[in-house]
Amino acid sequence: MTRLILCFIVVASVHISCLASSILTPVQAFYSEQYAIALNPNLFQKKPDSDVDRLLKAHALIKLGKLRKASKLLNKIQDNSGINNYIVYLNVQIALSNKDSDEAERLVGTLYNDPELKVYTWTQLAINMDDTQPKRAIYYHELVRQETQDSRVLAATYRSLWALYNRTKQWGKAQAIIIEWLNQYPEAVDHDYRIQYWSDQYDSNEMAYAIGYSYYKQRRYQEATESLRNVQRNTKVYAKARVYLGLSYYFNYDFGNAIYVLKPIPDSILLRHNALIYIARSYQRMGKKREAIRAFQYILKTDSIYVPNALYYLHTLSDKSSNKKKYKERLYKKYPQSQLVNQLVWTEVEAHLENKDWAEAHRHLINTSLISTDTELQARLSYWTAKTKYYFGEFKESNVIYNRVLKQFPYTYYAYRSSQLLNQPNGEALQYHHINQATTLAHKDYLLVNIGLADLVRQRLNQALIIAKKNNTSDKESLTHQLSYVYQLMGDYYASIQTIRHQYGRSLYPQKDAELSTQLQPLLYPTPYLEWVQAYSKKYNIPASIALAVMREESLFKTRTVSRARAVGLMQIMPQTGKEIAQQLGVSWSGVFDLQDPQTNIQFGCYYLARLYKQFGNWEHTLMAYNAGPNRVKQWKKAYPSNDMDWFLLMIPYDETKHYVKHVLQSHFMYQKTGVNRVESD
Repeated sequence: MTRLILCFIVVASVHISCLASSILTPVQAFYSEQYAIALNPNLFQKKPDSDVDRLLKAHALIKLGKLRKASKLLNKIQDNSGINNYIVYLNVQIALSNKDSDEAERLVGTLYNDPELKVYTWTQLAINMDDTQPKRAIYYHELVRQETQDSRVLAATYRSLWALYNRTKQWGKAQAIIIEWLNQYPEAVDHDYRIQYWSDQYDSNEMAYAIGYSYYKQRRYQEATESLRNVQRNTKVYAKARVYLGLSYYFNYDFGNAIYVLKPIPDSILLRHNALIYIARSYQRMGKKREAIRAFQYILKTDSIYVPNALYYLHTLSDKSSNKKKYKERLYKKYPQSQLVNQLVWTEVEAHLENKDWAEAHRHLINTSLISTDTELQARLSYWTAKTKYYFGEFKESNVIYNRVLKQFPYTYYAYRSSQLLNQPNGEALQYHHINQATTLAHKDYLLVNIGLADLVRQRLNQALIIAKKNNTSDKESLTHQLSYVYQLMGDYYASIQTIRHQYGRSLYPQKDAELSTQLQPLLYPTPYLEWVQAYSKKYNIPASIALAVMREESLFKTRTVSRARAVGLMQIMPQTGKEIAQQLGVSWSGVFDLQDPQTNIQFGCYYLARLYKQFGNWEHTLMAYNAGPNRVKQWKKAYPSNDMDWFLLMIPYDETKHYVKHVLQSHFMYQKTGVNRVESD
């Protein structure tokens, strides 16, 4: 696919996949922070060092604190206009490591015609000066704030500037920075204890709103309500604070207080913040049907973006078939592209499926005339059309449709289910492109990656992508692919996958663009920690593809992530479960810290999956138990006794668990294509 014309491109076949192979290249070792390995020539069979190799080695030596050796190595590199700036950059790092900020500043002044590298270096100069030269540090941090749009750099810059303005008693600037910081990066609210330390120097109402709004954006609704309640009447931020206080009550399931707070707010303010719908939803969720219908009908008279939602809920709440038909037709006619149309289509089919009324369900399915970009829904409706034919004994027709699902929607959960029913467990119709396929980067970016400056490439691509999206230019897709690849190279698989999702949505399907989909699959389904995954999967007799799929769904490969339920690490193990597993395996247990170690987390996750599989005997029930707990699965099996796994999954009351099982099995289906389940015998 040629979506971006580059003046000069090279194939960057460097790929980092921690422990995916037993031998790392020097570049892989560097980004894995195994700097000593990057310096060991005995581990690598390669040509004599080039200047690029020497730059990477010098960078590794600096990371190891061997500054004299690094300096000697840099002096051996001959003058070359293509890499001179990077030699200067590494000499700046040596000067900063020697705490010689004057020399570092002098060297920065010699950087030629490379503003991105200069901004990158300003950041490190500023950080180095934070403790000893706060005024100079502020100067460089402010330069960075003006010049960069990179979110990671800006968040760190706000943090540093806020601390520096506080230390130098510039309270007005400190408050302006913290409010701007909180507004753009809600996670900054985790510095709340520091904010409170300085709170007597700030406007208490503005700070209460900024902190509360940050908690709200992070979905920490209890903490949001506690802060937003403190905003006083007759202040500039009072109206906004009341809106988000009401919404926080709603999302915290306190519907009575949500109505109490939101109802007195003028409609103009509620509409501006898209909050009017939540009064109606609160009545609905409290079971006050008459008040809910009135509130939804009132929304139909406004220009709210939630008019389609109001039509959907009015259809749901109405008892008269004539009213249902009226609201349904209005929704279909005026908002044909709304996801609520899809939801309504499926809701009608689902009701008949739940009652095992196969004939009526089939009638709805074949009469559905749907123009939708929701490929998952199309796959689901096609799959259930085949399934209802199967219930009627039309096996040949059913298999024809299963084959069509497998070919037309090969990246979906329903392709996985069709492959099972067709006895094609490996999904032979889909060709999977392996994760280490060639990736193109501009020559300069390729050079930076190979000398240990992938983070600078990330910043440049991120800034270019922001501009491309703002201007809606044709290069935004190619920039997305490159940025995702660089994140993966740096070992940040979470950011790599999220970069793709932000551009295309959660899933990609071949009928939209077959070439695009196959190119992005290796970015969407990486295989980090593969040696450990394969070793423990083999030890506990589970497919490695299941372990990777669980890891992807649970954490998107973030090793230290902690959920709201306090589950920890790659495979989201609860601390109590981790303690029990440690006892059963006879290994030491030091607490939550153990679960943040990737190897331990993978071992415990694979062991726990194997234990659940032994208990339940199939992956659907096993994954339900992993998500919702084995006791709930036992209750559901008693409540909905059936050998039909599709119907059983339809009936369980937890939507989160339904989606979880489908997503994990769809990822398992994709990982099967990579060959991860083929492990050589000892």
